[in-house]
Amino acid sequence: MGTLLNGIDDGVRAFIQAQRMFFVGTAPLAAGGHVNLSPKGLDTFRILGPTKVAYLDHVGSGTETIAHLRENGRIVLMWCALEGPPKILR
Repeated sequence: MGTLLNGIDDGVRAFIQAQRMFFVGTAPLAAGGHVNLSPKGLDTFRILGPTKVAYLDHVGSGTETIAHLRENGRIVLMWCALEGPPKILR
């Protein structure tokens, strides 16, 4: 079972900043809609506070991420340790 955090502490901040890439996932409300999962990187992520972040979204194959956010406001950001001890943060 994972650990639920109330915000980004120094340890989480260090982990996020050490990763070269992260993933953004969104989905529409409609059951027949498409789930969108995209890798991101290029130093585009910023931590603005313990519960506030921002990233620059380089449009790739479409604009599904923003369409889903406008529809329902739901988004998942995920980091995976690709080096060192295994760790996943969502």
